[in-house]
Amino acid sequence: MTTHKLGRCHEHLRKAVKQLAVNSGEPKQKLGSMVGSTGFGSIHESDFPAGPLKTTFLSIKHKLSTTNEPRCWSISVL
Repeated sequence: MTTHKLGRCHEHLRKAVKQLAVNSGEPKQKLGSMVGSTGFGSIHESDFPAGPLKTTFLSIKHKLSTTNEPRCWSISVL
């Protein structure tokens, strides 16, 4: 079951990164378009096993939901 969930998450994250990389526009527009046209919003904390993947996902989720603008941030993926 976990392998299936990680495979599904991998595919959604791959599509999200591609969408953000190839689309033009303001960051807020790009994020809105990405969430609307990929499965990124269907990824949940419970899809990841405990450890660095879950921690990184939660960090990304938190940073995307923060409303402070402008904001620069980096995410290190292990």
